[in-house]
Amino acid sequence: MRYLAGNPIVITIPVAAVTSVHYRLYKSGTAVYDGYVTSLGTSVDVDLKELFPEFETLAGFVVCVLKTVAGNGTETTVQEFTVYAGGISKLLMRALDEAGTDIFTWKLKNAQTNFFLTTRTNDFTIYVPENEIRPLYYYAKGLKFDVKVDDVTVLHKDHTGDANESLQNIPFDELRVELVTSLNKLVSAFRIVTANGWSCSVVLTEAKRYTPYYITFRNSWNVWEKIALTDLVEYEPEFSESAKMQQFDSVVNDFINKTDRKEISNVYSASAGYRTNAERMFLLDMLQSAMVNLFANGRLYACNVSSSSNLFASTKGEPVEVLLRIELQDKDTRYSPILSEEEYTILTVEPDTEVTTDGDNILV
Repeated sequence: MRYLAGNPIVITIPVAAVTSVHYRLYKSGTAVYDGYVTSLGTSVDVDLKELFPEFETLAGFVVCVLKTVAGNGTETTVQEFTVYAGGISKLLMRALDEAGTDIFTWKLKNAQTNFFLTTRTNDFTIYVPENEIRPLYYYAKGLKFDVKVDDVTVLHKDHTGDANESLQNIPFDELRVELVTSLNKLVSAFRIVTANGWSCSVVLTEAKRYTPYYITFRNSWNVWEKIALTDLVEYEPEFSESAKMQQFDSVVNDFINKTDRKEISNVYSASAGYRTNAERMFLLDMLQSAMVNLFANGRLYACNVSSSSNLFASTKGEPVEVLLRIELQDKDTRYSPILSEEEYTILTVEPDTEVTTDGDNILV
């Protein structure tokens, strides 16, 4: 059996009527949890979802065994199963249930469709802007496919003989660079092909403009995705109300009001640009993510992101601009001028033009 850590992990444990049963969970051969359950019937369902906190922010999987433990210590295996990181929405869970399938049969272990761990789309064509390319991950065991450009095989993957599960990825940006030399052209479309035919395609679309600003986040599969901020980032700091206190002043022989240092929140407004319906829906995963970073001029800053945009899908099909509010997780009560060296620059590119005014050198 296979489960997702972000969705219910319900195991049925057989029990004798009105009897307490001791059960034990093993992860990769190591006992990690002991629990007790009582039922009036002959079985009871136990949801083990809360026992996999390691998959709240990380991708991967773990092989598990659930056993019952008798009073004399004898263990009996109830079920062997694998838990994978990530999860799917309740909407998709209901749709898959109505279709009589599950996420593994329908997607993750189906080489005939889009099996990649991206939330950009579950469709057969994955569109990725050039300035948002990240390696595409997949759970490898049992899959076999070729990556083709036109009719030329540029990468072959065969995991049908793998004894163990593994998390693999295809760095399409690196592959693209390699193909400039071998094929003498800049490739923008990759076809994933199996023995039964076409599986899906990865299409790298043209970036509208260069930007040094990005949002990186762990998606619902817990792998990193990237979103370019296509317009200028504006700095809009917010200050807390200063705390006031009474302090005795010997000069006036009376108490005076003194304020403590204010706390500053580093807030930025930005635009993710004009996006199609599918691209805007992808932004929802970023807004829900527990791990989001602002990438600015070569540095990463942990942040929290929200959006003032209410429209994420439209029947008109017109591109809509998505505005974002980015707040760095660090708050400060002290100010420090940022050094002009590039590696210390935050959100601004320091100019290096020097002018002279009245004999004083001023950098502008």
